[in-house]
Amino acid sequence: MSSNPVYLFFRTPPSFGPFFLRMALVAIFLYQGGQKAFGWFGGEGWMATVHAWTSAEGVNVPVILISAAIIAELLVVVLLFFGLLTRLGGLLVVILMGAAIFYVHGGTTFENVQLPLTILSSGLALLFLGGGHLSIDRAIGSNLLPTIG
Repeated sequence: MSSNPVYLFFRTPPSFGPFFLRMALVAIFLYQGGQKAFGWFGGEGWMATVHAWTSAEGVNVPVILISAAIIAELLVVVLLFFGLLTRLGGLLVVILMGAAIFYVHGGTTFENVQLPLTILSSGLALLFLGGGHLSIDRAIGSNLLPTIG
């Protein structure tokens, strides 16, 4: 195996485990991001989400960070669905869930952080494993990158 960073970024095991993990995270982030961005699934949409998170009753997070988080949630859906840049998608999941644990659930009980912690762990798994079978990353790593050395 090459130690070329491009190979390391796209290399992924021939396993369906990461595929199922990707699809579970796609469902979670499609639901959450769809609520926040478009008002799907009973959500209130972009403006109401931004207002809630920036108001005195909310967490008082800057508008730019809320907008970036909503965009990141939607980007996670696209990246993980196709298995394209899966490690980047996993990193976004880790950042989003770390922020959720800190800003939303900080100081609360362990029962409140179990789900975000599980999602964060899933993102870490994809960060280290890659996309697995049925991913564009696997096609790039196996077929499209030239052999070095």
